[in-house]
Amino acid sequence: MSKKIVTRFAPSPTGLLHIGGARTALFAWLFAKSHEGICLLRIEDTDIERSKEEYTKAIISSFSWLGIDFDDKPVYQSHNKAAHLEAVQSLLKKGSAYYCDCTSERLNEIRSAQQKAGDKPKYDGKCRDLNHTFREGMVVRFRNPQEGTVEFNDIVKGVIEISNKEMDDLILIRTNGTPTYNLSVVVDDKEMGITHVIRGDDHINNTPRQINIFKALGYNAPIYGHVPMILGEDNKRLSKRHGAVGVEEYKELGVKISSNETETLKNADVIIQLGLLSDENLSNLKENQTLVGVFNPYNNKEKIENLSKKNINVFSLEMLPRITRAQSMDILSSQANLAGYKAVVESFANFEKAIPMMMTAAGTIPAAKVLVVGAGVAGLQAIATAKRMGAIVFATDVRMASKEQVESLGGKFLTVEGSENLETEGGYAKEASEEFKKKQEDLLAETLKKIDIVICTALIPGKKAPLIIKGSMIDNMQSGSVIYDLAAIQGGNAEFTEVDKIIIKNGVKIMGETNILNKLPVSASNLYSKNVFNFVSNLYDKENKKININLEDEIINKTLIK
Repeated sequence: MSKKIVTRFAPSPTGLLHIGGARTALFAWLFAKSHEGICLLRIEDTDIERSKEEYTKAIISSFSWLGIDFDDKPVYQSHNKAAHLEAVQSLLKKGSAYYCDCTSERLNEIRSAQQKAGDKPKYDGKCRDLNHTFREGMVVRFRNPQEGTVEFNDIVKGVIEISNKEMDDLILIRTNGTPTYNLSVVVDDKEMGITHVIRGDDHINNTPRQINIFKALGYNAPIYGHVPMILGEDNKRLSKRHGAVGVEEYKELGVKISSNETETLKNADVIIQLGLLSDENLSNLKENQTLVGVFNPYNNKEKIENLSKKNINVFSLEMLPRITRAQSMDILSSQANLAGYKAVVESFANFEKAIPMMMTAAGTIPAAKVLVVGAGVAGLQAIATAKRMGAIVFATDVRMASKEQVESLGGKFLTVEGSENLETEGGYAKEASEEFKKKQEDLLAETLKKIDIVICTALIPGKKAPLIIKGSMIDNMQSGSVIYDLAAIQGGNAEFTEVDKIIIKNGVKIMGETNILNKLPVSASNLYSKNVFNFVSNLYDKENKKININLEDEIINKTLIK
């Protein structure tokens, strides 16, 4: 990117800044800073009836508290009305806009008729070619192109293409002479030199309309990126009208924002994270602090022992007991579900044949055959996903209890004669006998000759992942097959698996990605945060307002690293 990056955040002062808006602003600010660019604040105060000065002041104050420092004074959209009107006159002269005298009654009739017919409501273009001269009470409409499409490469969502026929001739100037949102935004973005617009995906419908206005004015449109919205409990986006919590409320509750990581960690009573902190940060912790996260205690034994010596409470959530009361806290289940789904999607994307059976005049393409190794949470989700996408699915697991679950999802369970029940009291797999391993190995070797895609999910808590698919088996697999090894971080279930690499052996592609959830950040973070919240809620004594380490509570007892 040779041109200096300029982004903006553009709230309307019709209410307080809520947490969803603050998040979007942070994305825009971080994008600019990561490219050594600038981020500007624009107050879109053209809604005269609802905009209030007190909200403007509160928005600016909220950003100051959050530590988001914009690179110039706020720009007020209402101060740029002259430029908005000038742009409209330019469009009228070019024939890219026209006057419209359609009454609200007529527009309501049109809309009602379209809805009854099941059509998308939009202006019918009655005044488009009537060449009206201006009269009081008229609006100005944009003459949207009738043919072709608008295509833009969204830096978040990829290429998006919208047919011009889907868009009507939107209003640029209202009957009272004030400019509308889409016009004002285009003019302001041009005058502010905005190169990238980072905003919520509720604006995707506005983007092709704005691009067309940019083109009609002879301007270059910015690059767009639309980020997912935060949803409420009703799965609707958070908004002022939705009852979203304002940033000011967090401030009033005593929430503090700090850029000093060391001080923040020292002053915290409870520290919630994903993995262990850096060695430097761990050394700065104090007695009686509580850590909650996923700490892989078997591989970080020494570090955790040192924390225990400092009387620091370490709760590792992958140690949660499999009891009903702990289900809402079970990060392994929630994250494994996502991992199982994504592993199938990624492996299918790397398989160079069709997945479902296809019958055509040119011949029949058989359905892909998928083997899922390990029928835990990740494995079961992989089975379900692969079946939904039209594959023939097989599965294997050392726990006989898995057979019914696999078959209920439409998979075929591979079992050997004289199978053992290799399941712990907690529901996890345990190591098999040598005799069982040999029988399983022979069955697997024969099965793999016919398999197109293998999803490996077999793990034993606290131990190296069992080596299930040996090199000799891979040698006999079909060229073009794919092995996706979710157990890579613990050594892998396949012999040639390497962490975060794609290895090709005998034409077989072996994928060993260790953090597949990075490809589902919104879903993974959403589920993880809910799991952690439920765990901490169980840990917290509301009456006495403190952390209560009650070892008689099975959840607390099992997750506390002693």
